[in-house]
Amino acid sequence: MQPFVVSTSPNSFDDNNSVQIELPVESSFFLETGETWTRFYQGYELKVTYVNLEQQNIWLQLTQNGELVEEDILSEGDSLIYKKNSEKIFNITVDGIHIGPDGELVTFNPVYQYQDPTLPPPEVNNDQYNSNMNNDNVNHDNDTIPESGVNGTIFVFSLILMWFLLVNNFKSRK
Repeated sequence: MQPFVVSTSPNSFDDNNSVQIELPVESSFFLETGETWTRFYQGYELKVTYVNLEQQNIWLQLTQNGELVEEDILSEGDSLIYKKNSEKIFNITVDGIHIGPDGELVTFNPVYQYQDPTLPPPEVNNDQYNSNMNNDNVNHDNDTIPESGVNGTIFVFSLILMWFLLVNNFKSRK
């Protein structure tokens, strides 16, 4: 079993300046509109409910065992910070909002989850953490390009760039 990480980053202190236990989650990921990130511990999930491209903001919902615990409308650079009894549980920053031929794509970086002290501590082992690195724990409402960390992000951005260049190339020939 892998122990929890006691983080000394600025994000790992609560309002009372006490150290919180940071759980080993991926530091960045992306979701399309309607997708739910299920790779968090203690039953937490994050869903991109809606993307407003005109105002460049998104509607996020954080649930714990299916119950809505936090929701917010955020723009690039904004953070969803969820606290429970003044203990910070999540700090998730919207890194980017992108549009492509298949829909909207939202990137999150950095992402921090801290142990919820009101819930039993999760068992974190290498097998569970490694399984979190594949695509088995993401709920895709529609089949999309598989996400595989940084390589997946680079692949998606490459596709968006190629699409943009092709569209502009065809427009300039008219």
